[in-house]
Amino acid sequence: MWKVCIIGGGKIGQTIAAFLADSPNYSVTVADRDLEAL
Repeated sequence: MWKVCIIGGGKIGQTIAAFLADSPNYSVTVADRDLEAL
């Protein structure tokens, strides 16, 4: 399993995170300085 951290929870970051999270091969963490983006 690959561990991935996406820096930036905007539209693109959330889209990539959702795409990767659908795969059983990735463990995804999203980080953003704005709590509303998470």
